[in-house]
Amino acid sequence: MSNEGTVKAIAYGLLDGGLDFSTNYPGFFSQDIFELINTENKKISLNERSAFAESFGASQAGKRAATMFKNVGLNVAADAYLHGHISGVNAGMVVVVTDDINVTGSQERQDSRHYIDFFGGLWLEPNDAQEAYTFARLSFSLSERFDVPVTIRLTNNSLADKSGAFKREAKLSYDFEPSNDPSKFIVHPYYYKQQSISLKTKKTKIAKFVEEFSNIPKTTHKHGLIVIGSAEAEDAAQTKQRDHDIFYVSTYPLPKRAIEDFVRDHEQVEMVEKGDDYAYAQICSFNIDRSKIEKRIKEEKFKRFEKWSGYSELFSGLKEASPEFVVSDITQFTVEETGVVNTSLSLGTAVSVGIGFAEASKKPTFVLCGDCSFLHEGSDIVRYAVDKKISLKIVILENGGAWCTGGQENPVDLHGSIGIEEKVINLGEFDRRQFKKIFSDMSKKSYVQVLFIKTPMQDPRRGS
Repeated sequence: MSNEGTVKAIAYGLLDGGLDFSTNYPGFFSQDIFELINTENKKISLNERSAFAESFGASQAGKRAATMFKNVGLNVAADAYLHGHISGVNAGMVVVVTDDINVTGSQERQDSRHYIDFFGGLWLEPNDAQEAYTFARLSFSLSERFDVPVTIRLTNNSLADKSGAFKREAKLSYDFEPSNDPSKFIVHPYYYKQQSISLKTKKTKIAKFVEEFSNIPKTTHKHGLIVIGSAEAEDAAQTKQRDHDIFYVSTYPLPKRAIEDFVRDHEQVEMVEKGDDYAYAQICSFNIDRSKIEKRIKEEKFKRFEKWSGYSELFSGLKEASPEFVVSDITQFTVEETGVVNTSLSLGTAVSVGIGFAEASKKPTFVLCGDCSFLHEGSDIVRYAVDKKISLKIVILENGGAWCTGGQENPVDLHGSIGIEEKVINLGEFDRRQFKKIFSDMSKKSYVQVLFIKTPMQDPRRGS
């Protein structure tokens, strides 16, 4: 029986590579991969930084581990993720990043590959389902070989692939004991000189590997095409009807010497990649005749979003209460029909932004967030606002989970965790006038207040 699709290929490849411990913070297909993983030790983490750190700890304990989240989530995990390249791993560790290049479920487009410019590492970007399976299966061994977390990048077109077939192979075995070497795993100035030398050595070894790994096609045509990772899926059919030699590049760092040879052997070379001009800019800096290189420009297809019309009674009431300032977390109601929200920075920052505005302006400030997004900052920051007597009005829309990031359940009960008096109401039991009175009364008080509004999980009415 054949297996099909890139999502399955990654999940089964990780399992057949010896995966024992897996974490996820849902978002943009990452949870689809995670749900196919049947390891005994698996969990949805509190946020992406926790997801990375928990898998890193499992690696240090001697278990092959993987974590997966979307591109914007890599920002949340960045501190731990980058330091993980300095320290290295024990048992192999893999990070699967789903890059929402077409902005179908993100605030904006972010190309995760720019993180390579910090401390290097080894990134793999498969161009079909079979390569996705092979990369995932071998990624733990590569992680152990080069002593870095190996990152697998997937983009919209590869994640949408449901038909690509792949063949499974035997599960790989391994044997690692826990490691507690402080000179390796304590990322600190005391050890950094030694660690920086080690990092430079890793980069050199990885650069040599990607050159050997490259499969350069024979030169049979005057024109060439360099396909970076998953860009192949939608361009191959068109390209194969033309007289081109095609060089598929699936690794970062790019195989510099191999690309230079490929360009040198052709009169003209086109290239295509998904996302920013990340690979194109690097290739243009190589020792080549730059006039030969042409980037195939493809207009990205961005999803059209509409203002959200849910919770109309609540937001109309808040609008009529004329709040001084309203900050929202990123969720389905961030951009809604009344336009009452003034700012939204990123997931899990609403309380902090609200505190900053309220402290600086000395005006009552409303904070709107979901129950799961509130957990990103935690209750300690609210206690700070209480101690400083900040006029902060925290409104938590409690649906028991996180619609925006895959619908996972809230891992903890927030009630009573904040340590101050809280009020709990049900969304459907109040109309616009009643909400206006609630919010107007809150504005008149100069201390921190917390209002839980219970509401069922529902689909957003936005986009097309």
